[in-house]
Amino acid sequence: MVLLNSSAHQIYWLGRYLMRVKFAASHLPFTQDEKATKFAAAFGLVIENAELLNHYMLDKKQTFSLLNQFIIAKDNIQELRGILSSKAYAELNHVINTLQAQPEILRKAVEQCTQILEVESEDVCLFLHLGQKIEQFDIELRFGQDLSALVLELDILVKRLADLGWETIDQNWQVLKQQLTWDAYYTFTQQLENMFEV
Repeated sequence: MVLLNSSAHQIYWLGRYLMRVKFAASHLPFTQDEKATKFAAAFGLVIENAELLNHYMLDKKQTFSLLNQFIIAKDNIQELRGILSSKAYAELNHVINTLQAQPEILRKAVEQCTQILEVESEDVCLFLHLGQKIEQFDIELRFGQDLSALVLELDILVKRLADLGWETIDQNWQVLKQQLTWDAYYTFTQQLENMFEV
């Protein structure tokens, strides 16, 4: 299957939202105020204790809550109705429609959604994994983690994109590999966004 760029973009962002939820849900519930405050600060949130952060993350009224991230993911899935198999589309909607505001349920939902999507076409898997790895890069950069293994994984995906005619992103990717900075990251991801719009 050859995806339209708009569909590839939806899948890419679906991968990002799923990884975002997976990461945050894996840290819930917070029990120490100091850890909660540092976690919130990494995402630009001013939340000063664990109880408040736990509530925020599971509150539908909060724009960046995990439940709202899943709602946005659901919107992406709706846009992919003509791309995904009818079985995958129905299964994904069932997972999201039966969500509950509990960290373990959210973690399992991410796993289920990922498993459902990974049996779709090769191109769906490529852009799903690209979104997941870009979001993981964002997270690990925020927390000052070792990015070396992730860079190797992304290198494989970028080469696969080149095979689809996206060779122009390689220059910015090479810069990012050498300079693991926010500026290089934003330049690369902005070029990715531009490629989706071509």
